[in-house]
Amino acid sequence: MEFHTSINKRRIVRIEETVSETPTVKTLVFKDGLSYTAKPGQFLMIWIPRIEEIPMSVMINSKEGYAAVTIRKSGIGSTALFERKKGDLIGLRGPYGNEFNLRKNYKKILIIGGGTGLVPLLRLASYASKKKLKITTVLGARTKKEVFFEKIARKLTEPG
Repeated sequence: MEFHTSINKRRIVRIEETVSETPTVKTLVFKDGLSYTAKPGQFLMIWIPRIEEIPMSVMINSKEGYAAVTIRKSGIGSTALFERKKGDLIGLRGPYGNEFNLRKNYKKILIIGGGTGLVPLLRLASYASKKKLKITTVLGARTKKEVFFEKIARKLTEPG
């Protein structure tokens, strides 16, 4: 794995789109080539003025050169990030961390997750789909209203 020092330098990006997944969960989409190349399992450090950096997994995004993060409004940092709107600026560093290891002899994978914990797993499913692996996903939530990313999971698990 190559190491690029550019991942350590804070990059300022503009939020291009926001998607409300549930009343307390939002996805922020932004243009950033380094984030776009993140491997399944890697994360970004997100910075908002007057708030500490917070680690966020990189969500899948089909738009070339764009990346996304999905936030559940809970603590000070995640609430500040959740309240960002289209056109707002955020700072990024990364991607960091080790990627998930899909061995060459794998033919199928089972992905089980819920909430924002699905973010790195859906990136893994997207990667596995490109490798033509059979994917089964099990999504969990406290209530049906809190289930999100169901359409994405279905699309990734469809044959062909």
